[in-house]
Amino acid sequence: MSTPQKTEIINDLTQKFRSSSGIYFTRYTGRNVAKITELRRKFRENEVSYLVSKNTLTKIAAHNAG
Repeated sequence: MSTPQKTEIINDLTQKFRSSSGIYFTRYTGRNVAKITELRRKFRENEVSYLVSKNTLTKIAAHNAG
């Protein structure tokens, strides 16, 4: 991943952190496809944004967001 892509991801995550009323970090390892699919379906029904990002980029964005 190139630096401009990383910068864009950090900026997007920073904006999401600043505008969100709550943020939940999850570990998806060890879950089967059916459980992840069900989780994503429930998120869509409730208009919850769900994304996977690199830990390092998430930490930088959280720091930038304050």
